Amino acid sequence: MKRKIILSLTIMLAIPAMGIKNVEAVDFEQNEEKYIQICASGSLSESDEAVCKEFNAYLKEKNANLKNEITDNQNAAAETQDSIESLTGDINKVESDISEKENEIQYLETSITNLEESIAKKEDELKERMYTMQTYSNSRALIDFIFSASDFTDLLSRVASLNEITAYDNQLIDELASEKAEFENQQATLVTAKEILEQQKIELTNKKATLLALYQEQNAAVLAAKKAQLEASQTQQKVDDNLAALAWAAEQSRLAALEEQRKAEAEANLNTGDMSTGQKIAALALTKLGLWYVWGGCHTMAEVINYNSTRFDCSGLVNWSYYHAGVNIGVQYTGSLVTMGQSISKGNIQTGDIILFSRDGTRSGVHHVGIYIGNNQMVHAPYTGAQIQIANLNNAYWQAEWYTVRRIY
Repeated sequence: MKRKIILSLTIMLAIPAMGIKNVEAVDFEQNEEKYIQICASGSLSESDEAVCKEFNAYLKEKNANLKNEITDNQNAAAETQDSIESLTGDINKVESDISEKENEIQYLETSITNLEESIAKKEDELKERMYTMQTYSNSRALIDFIFSASDFTDLLSRVASLNEITAYDNQLIDELASEKAEFENQQATLVTAKEILEQQKIELTNKKATLLALYQEQNAAVLAAKKAQLEASQTQQKVDDNLAALAWAAEQSRLAALEEQRKAEAEANLNTGDMSTGQKIAALALTKLGLWYVWGGCHTMAEVINYNSTRFDCSGLVNWSYYHAGVNIGVQYTGSLVTMGQSISKGNIQTGDIILFSRDGTRSGVHHVGIYIGNNQMVHAPYTGAQIQIANLNNAYWQAEWYTVRRIY
């Protein structure tokens, strides 16, 4: 299935290279589209393939740099957001201070108004008493009051009391005026403090607006870098898939050529007749390389006897190869082959022996058989949708599934 998918991707990505061959690795950054077209082509020269590997390395580095850029931009945006939140707290604090100063100013304004009213009242009272005293003076009543004293001491006392009343009023008025002046100074100080706070608020608000704009720019940069990374990743994946498909196709061609060579050598060896039974069994099986697996193939004696049979499953290939090598084992299935002949250790395996594989290490789990051909390899019919092929027994799968070796010739 994986091979089919890769082949499909190869076909889909096979864009004509527009006649550009033997390209040179110049400036990938300025010529990405050009190299995407070249490296997505279904057929590349050796020099093209080398350049495409360099282009793929460039894309991987670009991807890594974009990833780092995204991280840096995200960190910067996070720091900016923290600064914005901190400034928001500072602005709220300043607004609270301004509100507090406004309350204090309002209180002082009320106090000043009350003092002004008190001063005015005291001044009016003083004016009234002075007027009254003046009236008394004109009518000699005030003089009579003073000089009607019983003795000189009483006289002095009456004169002093009039002076004290006037001095007290004047002092009270002076104190109220002084308090008013002090409140006015406090009010001026609070007004100045409020103006400073309002200026701070303006500066903080402007700084916050600047940071908000920066935050938007940083987020836009993160999005742009993510988009660029996605595009670079998709391009890299296309080139990766195409190079993998080309490499797989080249490997399949090489293996097919090797199997054809093995098949031709096997047929040539059969014609010489100078072979042991085991070698002949292996050589016969190798002549069927490339035929498609058919479940139940070669499980009738008619098919087994027919030298030109083309239908084989794993045990059917064993039946046919053994019969035409001169060993008639009849029609056997994988399960029945487990008990035939003699058991052979891995160290003593030789060409022509059969190897049986079990899914769970038990006889009842035996599910596959192949014919050993030497060099730690076997020829076998794998499964529906696959061709008769050579397998390397060093593969971990075969080692894990290995159950037993039987020699039945």
